[in-house]
Amino acid sequence: MHAIFIALMRHFSVGDLSHSPVLSREFDELKPIVEKIIKDRCSTIDPDEVANTILLLSKRIRSWRAEAPDNYGDAGNYGILKNEGYFPLMYASSAEVKQEVKERAVPFATSTSMRGVDTESVYIFIQK
Repeated sequence: MHAIFIALMRHFSVGDLSHSPVLSREFDELKPIVEKIIKDRCSTIDPDEVANTILLLSKRIRSWRAEAPDNYGDAGNYGILKNEGYFPLMYASSAEVKQEVKERAVPFATSTSMRGVDTESVYIFIQK
């Protein structure tokens, strides 16, 4: 859930949010738009999960705000493994990290397959 929210926030960003998770006015402007996209999609796929999805998403957003990370992280967890006190927004859940990292609200453990779904992805839509 959080990976989709973060990817959409970065995708729709026209400012610094595309490169840095530091909260800004842009975050506050995009948040309701992205929340609606996720809620609408969930309503289509599994209406019984909408309330739980919104609750989970709200929890992740509160954690993001409370911890205020200044880096999205890296797929190899290089920063988190080499730098004491470095807590990015996400880390690859497939790699070992210190227990201290796992016990925090942020960073979010994220599947490596979802870590690549961000602003580096390029899509072209062809109308037939």
